[in-house]
Amino acid sequence: MSVALTINESKLLAKLIDSFKDKDKLNDEHTLIKALSKKSSLSDSDVKKLKLLLAAEKSKILAKENKRKAKAAVKLDQQERQSYIENRQKRFGMVFIEELKKLSEQYLDISLLAFISLLKENEAFQESDKKWLSNFVSDETPNSLINQVEINANSQKIF
Repeated sequence: MSVALTINESKLLAKLIDSFKDKDKLNDEHTLIKALSKKSSLSDSDVKKLKLLLAAEKSKILAKENKRKAKAAVKLDQQERQSYIENRQKRFGMVFIEELKKLSEQYLDISLLAFISLLKENEAFQESDKKWLSNFVSDETPNSLINQVEINANSQKIF
């Protein structure tokens, strides 16, 4: 029983031979593949060698593709993270400006902690944003500070 190359192995061999034409210097495996492919009749041992070399080349090609895909996935993940950060910064900036517009007509003696508490109460923020903001404000202080800010705002207006 004669050993022969499969259709897929023959296609791979043809692709490899085409790619070898572009290279000036071939490594030993590539030279052997090229030499075996030029033979008019292959013995069973030659076919087995060629199959083994083709399998090694195929694994190299798959490894390169997987590495390229992994790099692309990492790059995409980094882009998604950067986009998430930029969107969060935009949301914080917009809400911050809106809160400042609300308070701009009033004379306020407001601390940063009280202002963060006001931002935390804003409905434009997502729950994850509010949770992140709560890291800067303890649970007991917001109500008392907000009440103090409201009292100061109502009693001291500039007109």
